[in-house]
Amino acid sequence: MTILTLAAVVALGSFCAGLLGALTGLGGGIVVVPLLTVLLHVDYSVPVEEIRQELHRLLEAAPLWDRRVWNLQVTDTGDRSVELRAMMSASNAGRLWDLRVQVREGLLVFLRERYPQSLPKARTELSRAPRVEAPQPAAA
Repeated sequence: MTILTLAAVVALGSFCAGLLGALTGLGGGIVVVPLLTVLLHVDYSVPVEEIRQELHRLLEAAPLWDRRVWNLQVTDTGDRSVELRAMMSASNAGRLWDLRVQVREGLLVFLRERYPQSLPKARTELSRAPRVEAPQPAAA
């Protein structure tokens, strides 16, 4: 995606946010906030506070971060995973895109190296079914 394409997407998103706000009375953040976030789906065993600390460490080390906004929240739960939303800001759309990619990759490396059990997985519980005896034919 080029800078021009990303700028067009952000401009269109901002326009839609304004239109949505004008038509419904909702805040434009409902549309704009997803442009600032990285979503990760992880297992319930993930240590959220440690992921939050790693996000802050990654942002502190990133020259792209403008130091205005950062946050990590659990935003959803499902039957197999929880959704983490990492929020951050940058001075322009191009830098924000690059920062989001960098943070996503950094968090994945952190999870894979430190907490591989926290990556989503399918769980299956097998139980032994009770043994059913076949009926015996009746004696003649």
